[in-house]
Amino acid sequence: MKRGSTCDPIRREADIFSRTGHGRAIGHHGELIQGVFEDCEGRLQRGLISLPCRDYKSRATLTLEHERSLSVTPVDREKAKRAAKFVLDRFGPARAGGQLSISSNIPIGRGMGSSTADVLASIIAAFDSLDCQPSAQMVMEIAVAAEGACDSTLYSQLAVLFAQREGAIIESFKNSLPLLDVISVDTTPDRIVDTLKFPPAEYVPSEIELFRVLRGMVREALGTVNIELLGKAATASAEINERFLPKPGLHEIKRIGDLHGAAGVQVAHSGTVVGLMFDPKQPSRAERLEFAARQLGSLGFEPTIIGTTSELWKA
Repeated sequence: MKRGSTCDPIRREADIFSRTGHGRAIGHHGELIQGVFEDCEGRLQRGLISLPCRDYKSRATLTLEHERSLSVTPVDREKAKRAAKFVLDRFGPARAGGQLSISSNIPIGRGMGSSTADVLASIIAAFDSLDCQPSAQMVMEIAVAAEGACDSTLYSQLAVLFAQREGAIIESFKNSLPLLDVISVDTTPDRIVDTLKFPPAEYVPSEIELFRVLRGMVREALGTVNIELLGKAATASAEINERFLPKPGLHEIKRIGDLHGAAGVQVAHSGTVVGLMFDPKQPSRAERLEFAARQLGSLGFEPTIIGTTSELWKA
């Protein structure tokens, strides 16, 4: 996504209709940390650092048509449709509509950014259909308007502390996130969590102060490529947030991770998945991942190994 913007309202109907735009966005595997943090003006903001996962993607295509309402497939992707319509109404020719189609392999209701990815992909497809290049900030503002909140996966090439309900960056770290292998576990596969309906966590002052420490730990971990330190910060955030949305078996999952050299545990703070974080440069990497995954499987979980250096794999 380009940072600049070339998005003037377009009214050249003959050049636009029947164009097809394409958009793509990735999901994530929950967050490394999520809590309350100070912005550059000292105000407390809810924020998070997403853990992007390129194994999971949403793709959108939008074919423009004249004097037709906008329809979407699947029909339940109303937020994505709303976002695309906002783009067409603001930047497209008069009476622009068409067909928006979305395909995604991101699990729904797990806290893995399925809705946000659909919305982002649809926004990008709508702009592409208009031959328009929006700024990342413009895309985020539209996403928040359509969905009420969004995560930071649009900035997946960067590591950012992101205010999900404002669609704004609180802090952009100098280094990107390191490569990680993650063993993913869905702790309650029979439950679906609606992120926007889930009540925001009410942190006590001591927890807010701890988030300040965790933010510093993440900053240092990224600056020195210290996956162990990053894992400690993620584990602490998971434990703080456990009282708001408990993850069944979290401590047992962490114990298995400790046995096999995991750097830490991270969670979808408003979802159901838990991830054991491993350094892909660790000795005996494949064996550690396989043994840990099989031990998790023996407890009744269905682990999946994902990450920037692993193919999707099921135990």
